[in-house]
Amino acid sequence: MIELSKRLAFYDPEFKVYNLKFFHRFLASLIKDGSIYEYYTLNFNLKQLNMINSRIGRNNCTKVMIRYIELINSKLTEKEALCRLGGDNFAAVIKAEHFPDISELLLGTNVDTSDICEESVRMSASAGLYKISEQPRTALTSGEIMDRTHIAMQKAKLSAKAQIVEFDQELFEMQKRASAINSAFDDALAKEEFLVVYQPKVSLMNYTISGAEALCRWIHDNQVVSPGLFIPILEQSNDICKLDFYMLRKVCSDLRRWIDNDIPPVRISVNLSRMHLKNPMLVSQICSIVDEFSIPHDLIELELTETINPVEFKELQKAINGLRNNGFATSVDDFGTGYSSLNLIKEIPWNVLKLDKSLLPACGSENVWQDRILFKYTVAMAKEMGLECVAEGVETMEQLQLLSENNCEMAQGFFFDKPMNVGDFEDKLKDRVYTI
Repeated sequence: MIELSKRLAFYDPEFKVYNLKFFHRFLASLIKDGSIYEYYTLNFNLKQLNMINSRIGRNNCTKVMIRYIELINSKLTEKEALCRLGGDNFAAVIKAEHFPDISELLLGTNVDTSDICEESVRMSASAGLYKISEQPRTALTSGEIMDRTHIAMQKAKLSAKAQIVEFDQELFEMQKRASAINSAFDDALAKEEFLVVYQPKVSLMNYTISGAEALCRWIHDNQVVSPGLFIPILEQSNDICKLDFYMLRKVCSDLRRWIDNDIPPVRISVNLSRMHLKNPMLVSQICSIVDEFSIPHDLIELELTETINPVEFKELQKAINGLRNNGFATSVDDFGTGYSSLNLIKEIPWNVLKLDKSLLPACGSENVWQDRILFKYTVAMAKEMGLECVAEGVETMEQLQLLSENNCEMAQGFFFDKPMNVGDFEDKLKDRVYTI
C-alpha cells in the first residue's frame, strides 16, 4: 500500500509517465551527484490538438496523445525521465546522445492509430531545449533549469510549425525584457502611458486624406518603448486585448471631439489581435465602446492579420461577419506576408485588403518583373471582388506611380507622412490635400 501511495504521488496514471513532483526530485538528484552535466532538458507542448479533436473526436484524440507519449517514452532509459506537467505540456530529462532520436519524434511522426480510428494522425510538438551538458559548471537549481527550458518552449510555440528552440543568453535577456514589460503593463495602462498616433491613408484619385490607421506608442519613464518589442510580448497574454480596447476608446474619444468641433472625420482603422477571436462577446464589446461615444459605426475599421490555422479561420469568419452586420468596416492587414491563403478573401467578407509593403516591387530587385505582375494581379483580383486596396509602406514616387498604373485606390506610408500625434493629425484633417 505504501509503495502504491508513493507511485501515485510521483506518477501520472492517464499517460503512465512521471509527474512534475517527481521531475523536480529527479533533477535535484542529478544536480546533487554532479551528473546533471551529461543531460539535456526538454519542455514541449503538443501541437494542433484542436484540429485533431475536430477530426477524430476528443476521446480518440486523447488515446492518440497517449500513444505518442508512449512512443517518446520508449526511447528513454532508466537514467532518463519523461513527465507530464499538465494538460498537453510535457518535460523530459535525456542524455545528450539520445537527443537526435527524441527530436525526430517531436518534429513530427505518424502515430499508429489502426486500433483507435480510421484516420491516420501525425503528431508533433513545440519544444524548448536546454543543453545543460554544454553549460559552464555553475550551481543550478531544478527551478532554474525548468525556467530556462520553459522560456525556450514559449518561443517555439510562436511558430505555427513544430520546432525546437534552444535556450541561449539572448533568449534569457529577451525573457527578462518580457517580464519587465508584463510587470509594468497594468500600471502603464492606468496611467495612460500608451498614446495613439495616426498615419494617414491617402486617396490616389485626388491625394486627399481618406482615412488613417491608429497606431500605438508607449512612453515609459520618458523613453519610447518600441512596438516591435512590447506588442509580441503582450500578444502572448490577454493583455493585448486590454490594449486593443484601450486604443479603440481613445480613437472614439478623438472622433467624438472632431465631430463636436466640426472637423470632418475620416474612417479610422484600429488593429485587433487574433487573441480576440476566442472571445464570444467581441462584437458586442466593440459596439458598446463605439456607442458610448455615439460614433457612427462606419467611421471605424477593424484590422486583423491573416491566419492559416483552420480553427482560427472559422472564428475569424464569425467575427468578421458579426462586425460587418453591425456596420463596421473590416480589413485584412499585412496581406502578402507568409503564405497567404486565397480562401481568406474568398470566404470572409472583408471591405479592405491592406497590401504589405513586401508586395511592392523593389527597385533593382532581380525579380522586379515577376513582382510587378504579382502586384498587378493581386490588385486586379481584389477590385474584381469588390475590395478596397490600400498599399502600405509607400516611400517613393516610383512606387506611387506603380499604384496609379494599377488602379490601387489608397496608399499609406512615409512618402506622405509618418505616424503623427493627434494634434498634428487634426491639423491635417483641416487641410487634407497633399501636393505631389
